[in-house]
This record gives sequence, structure tokens and C-alpha cells, in this order.
Amino acid sequence: MADILQLIKEVLSEEKADRCLRIARTKYDKPSAYRSGAIVRCRKGDIWKDIKEADDPQAGKAAP
Repeated sequence: MADILQLIKEVLSEEKADRCLRIARTKYDKPSAYRSGAIVRCRKGDIWKDIKEADDPQAGKAAP
């Protein structure tokens, strides 16, 4: 019984990547303060409002 509860806790605690995190990963090639700052700004709605993940023409390029 304890194993089942532990498994349920692990599954529920897994962090899923939201839209902002996925876009930031494509724009910034490695973890950085720029990436984390961009994620925060995206979640506030300041940037990347109209970007669709599949149609992003700058995927993989770092922003200035």
C-alpha cells in the first residue's frame, strides 16, 4: 500500500513543461538567467503572446 502511495506522489509531483518553458528552451540553448527571465516574462504575458510553438521562425536562435 505504501508503494502505491509513493508512486502516486511521484506521478503527481512530476513537473510538466508549460508553453513558456518549451518556447524558452527552443530560443536559449542552455540554462541561463536570460532563459529564466524570459519564462517569467512570458508567464506574466509580456512576451511571446502571439507565437505558436510549431510556427516559430526563430526556433533555436538566442534573442539579444
